[in-house]
Amino acid sequence: MKEPNFFIAGFPRSGTTALYEYLRVHPQVFLPKPKEPGFFALDLADRVVRSERAYLALFREADPRRHSVVGEGTTAYAFSREAIPALLRRFAGAKVILMVRHPLEMLRSLHRYYLFLGVEDIEDFEQAWRSEDLRRRGQLLPPGCGDPQRLHYSRWGRIGEHVQRARAAAPEGQLKVIFYEDFCADPRRVYLEVLEFLGLPDDGRREFPRVNAPRIVRWPRLQTTLAFADRAVTRMRGILGVSRPFGIRMRLLRWNSRPAETAAPALRPTFEQELLSYFAGDIRLLARTTGRDLSHWLRPPAARGVGPVAEAHGNSSQAAK
Repeated sequence: MKEPNFFIAGFPRSGTTALYEYLRVHPQVFLPKPKEPGFFALDLADRVVRSERAYLALFREADPRRHSVVGEGTTAYAFSREAIPALLRRFAGAKVILMVRHPLEMLRSLHRYYLFLGVEDIEDFEQAWRSEDLRRRGQLLPPGCGDPQRLHYSRWGRIGEHVQRARAAAPEGQLKVIFYEDFCADPRRVYLEVLEFLGLPDDGRREFPRVNAPRIVRWPRLQTTLAFADRAVTRMRGILGVSRPFGIRMRLLRWNSRPAETAAPALRPTFEQELLSYFAGDIRLLARTTGRDLSHWLRPPAARGVGPVAEAHGNSSQAAK
């Protein structure tokens, strides 16, 4: 067994699963299943793996003679205030990747994904956004949601704040920020940059198929019931120090859903402008933190040349979620 030295720490719906799957088949990389153990997100209540023994067991099949890069991917690490400092204290030389996306696009996709997971039951994103204050007071919480913090969309969207915190925790050369728009435009170039960051040779990958495409729930109440049952199973397995049967759960959720054939409906223009105004300061913070010109992020989607929710196409030249 070899201990982890690499983490894809976030953000959700920003290409993390695609990058994880692309790296997982590199001959010198070991990445376990489930993808998101969440062990270091100490301030979140719904971690999948809670004991260090169970966590390290995820990497028992890593071969030190073959796998120079061993890691995992938990998107909640970017959201957690404790995760990145904690994992860098435990694995001091570890390298961390953050994949960032325009907050409006990321949040719309995250809301849709939460509906699929059964942890969200308000189908309209604007209504879910406006319910956050009530949810912070313990109201309107779906039975399948294991941690109400997951539904604090305003905090999820403060990407600049989260990246700044990660920058402060990570030593020079141990943190890489990837922009989702770059990953979609030229996944081969970004993939090679990641390999260089990790000290890995090019494995010759030329195909970058779509991964983790959005889905629509058939029967929402059933989905939340499945998520509620999964919470009970997770608690019991957490007490026993073992991981939950992630594959079975995901198969059930996928059975009660279908591929999303269209993008999510457009936001009302006034609400869209409200969100842009809300996140404007944080977008500027992200620009300063990364040295990236993000002035186009401050314009409405139509002015940026993207649809209601920018989704990657499923072909060999573009990456996905």
